[in-house]
Amino acid sequence: IEIWVHITLLVCVLQISFLVASLLGLRRVFFGGSYIRGHKSTMDNISYALNFWSESQMQASFLQHEGYLGALGALMSYGDPRDENLNLEESQEENSHEAAGPTDVTSADEHNDSNIFPYLLVNIGSGVSMIEVIGKGKFERIIGSHLGGGTILGLARLLTGCSSYEEFLDLSRRGDNLAVDLTVGDIYGERGYPKIGLPASTTAASFGKVNSGKLSEYKAEDLAAALLNSFTYNIGQIAYFVANLSGLKRIFFRGAYVCGHEKTMDKISRSLKYW
Repeated sequence: IEIWVHITLLVCVLQISFLVASLLGLRRVFFGGSYIRGHKSTMDNISYALNFWSESQMQASFLQHEGYLGALGALMSYGDPRDENLNLEESQEENSHEAAGPTDVTSADEHNDSNIFPYLLVNIGSGVSMIEVIGKGKFERIIGSHLGGGTILGLARLLTGCSSYEEFLDLSRRGDNLAVDLTVGDIYGERGYPKIGLPASTTAASFGKVNSGKLSEYKAEDLAAALLNSFTYNIGQIAYFVANLSGLKRIFFRGAYVCGHEKTMDKISRSLKYW
């Protein structure tokens, strides 16, 4: 189980890194941090995956870990890799915390046959497939992810003991993810990290608080809430990057793990609104 969780999380980080680099037109991706540097098998897996997805067009490089960036270790320093004193560049990030509810496409006037195409179709089953639909009968699969509905249900059973997706969602409704997730405010205080536009309420690390304390102290409801957040925000983030890379303005979600589950749809909508 430990190996499976490690590989799953690693692939998630890699896929997002690949999509961001593609969106920015970058050929080199630098990885740093104590969870990577010095671990040969991890670095080998990173290099292999990036090479595979980019069809040998991207190169993974690894920086020495200097200092503690905590959950914000995903921040990248762009510069000459030979420079041992790489500094984080200031950036501006626009954040929105407005609630964005799921859209009922069957009642929206704008979604008619004359202007619906092209769009990104995100099919969430056991895994996830993202398909560009160009027109009626014309489509192309762009990318996929093995982190899908089957993953969240499997993890939910391991973490909470639930036996169905519906039971998991019911648990998540009664839970508080902030009892489990580590926020920017937990690291930097109530002001957050204004230098790079991160408010205190931003999630810095899903399940980050579980690194300390007794496992028995964490409630199944809170674990379920954190897991649902992690799952939906990850899918929303990847869908956003893929749509941007493909120049698509509409994203449709379908699949047994989404349709009919208002809380899941709401979480994905919030994720897209944020990004």
